[in-house]
Amino acid sequence: MKYIKDRKEIIILFIVIIMAFFLIFYLYSLPYDALLYGYLLISICFICILSIDHYHYNKKLKQIEYLKREDKIEFEGSLLEMNLVQAFEQREKNLIGQNDSLEEQIQNIEDYFSIWVHQMKLPIAAMKLLLESDTIDVKACKSQLFRMNQNTDMTLAYIRMNSKQTDYLFQFYDLDNMIRKSIHYFAYEFVSMNLSMNFEQTNKKILTDEKWFVFILQQILSNAIKYSKKGGSIHIYFKASSLVIEDHGCGIEQGDLHRIFEKGFTGYNGRMDHKASGLGLYLCKGICKSLNHEISIESKLNEGTKVYITFLLETCKENR
Repeated sequence: MKYIKDRKEIIILFIVIIMAFFLIFYLYSLPYDALLYGYLLISICFICILSIDHYHYNKKLKQIEYLKREDKIEFEGSLLEMNLVQAFEQREKNLIGQNDSLEEQIQNIEDYFSIWVHQMKLPIAAMKLLLESDTIDVKACKSQLFRMNQNTDMTLAYIRMNSKQTDYLFQFYDLDNMIRKSIHYFAYEFVSMNLSMNFEQTNKKILTDEKWFVFILQQILSNAIKYSKKGGSIHIYFKASSLVIEDHGCGIEQGDLHRIFEKGFTGYNGRMDHKASGLGLYLCKGICKSLNHEISIESKLNEGTKVYITFLLETCKENR
């Protein structure tokens, strides 16, 4: 049908020629046997021409369909209007666009690793000073090693999240077990800062990927610990369809709240801390989107912060 549509002018021309022959033979009262022979000869020639043209048409069509499929070239109109030169020009534009996108990704990775190197240099320098002292402070060394481990975990998460082959394993996991695992990860930090943890069991199972969800919890707890005062407390509980992680630390300025999930944004607290990379919450937002969860934050300056991880009803059920 597409071929007939694209070649309708030629087919109409053939019909006109046939009608013209018939009219001439009719007006001059010529024998109809000659007319039939003429029709037969023209038809054979026309079929041969169409057969050859149809072969080249299909060959050209396959080339264009390949370009459309592989390079996402969009074109509306007949094949006669679509020149292969145009297709290759558009393919070249697509390749240039892909190259620009690849360069942007490379630049993003370079920017990230510049931040990562800066973050790693701080604990390394601190470790060097600690090891050069007469008496080694084991607790302080453990703290610096913990920071280095966190930075490494974040780097691996950043690389995996931007990979096209991210390995998600979705099934129902016990939410309380994942929370306990995240709390245990920061056991030393809780002790060193004399922080109390108020964890109310949720008795829920959620459809998620355990590895990535635990990473989200760890990033949120890391921020809660970092911006809490010594002797403070952190509260984890389930409300409506959301897991809430609440701290009573320094809070976030209202002007910063709408930008906290932006890549590289550290806000006032991050600038004062000098250790923030502005990537933790950015990664949490991206991973939550992939896991089909929602993340949001409420905060008041000098009062504390609440982080909400909200689940769809069908992805959250009672743990029985």
